[in-house]
Amino acid sequence: INLVNFKKSQLEKEAEKKVEEWQSNIALMTINVHINSIKANYKRNKKISTYLDGIKKDILKNINYFLASESEFKAAAQMQRGESKEPWLNYRVNLIIDNSKLEGAPVIMDTNYSYYNIFGGLDYENQYGALKTDYMMIKPGLLHQANGGYIMFQANDLLSNPLCYESLKKAWKVKELNIDNSAERRNGVMLVSIKPEPIPLSVKVL
Repeated sequence: INLVNFKKSQLEKEAEKKVEEWQSNIALMTINVHINSIKANYKRNKKISTYLDGIKKDILKNINYFLASESEFKAAAQMQRGESKEPWLNYRVNLIIDNSKLEGAPVIMDTNYSYYNIFGGLDYENQYGALKTDYMMIKPGLLHQANGGYIMFQANDLLSNPLCYESLKKAWKVKELNIDNSAERRNGVMLVSIKPEPIPLSVKVL
């Protein structure tokens, strides 16, 4: 009986391995169809190409999550004290500025000279007493809107906010735009944040 059970176990393992290989091959073919078509449009952008290759590897590594049923999603979420999250949501893109339909360079004017309105920031959501954020909650500022064009300030209003004025001079000098919520304080609340990569800044300030 033990020998029969052993052979049965071996056959089951081999069958599972074959199924996994088959699933991986089908997944690779499916992913390549979509990934390669996108990469073809961005051949000159190495960062996008690297990002897409990373997506492909991550999907293949976590293929079982894509095969899970809705009930399995909910069960896993309850065990982790969180909401069910479809795996493909990890690959969303947060397009904070879209100038594809803009004719000419952007020209931006505004009367709100708060730090986060000029430089952008991060939104947060409360999860079990901790404020958490992710890349989909990155919000652009006026400088993001004006990047590649022009931004106009009322000098007196800008100078009345030393933090904004000094940060603007620094960003303009180093030609980089950072989204940084370090100036924000949340007393008594745990803050789980991120630090987005700086964006090249090219803007004329009037």
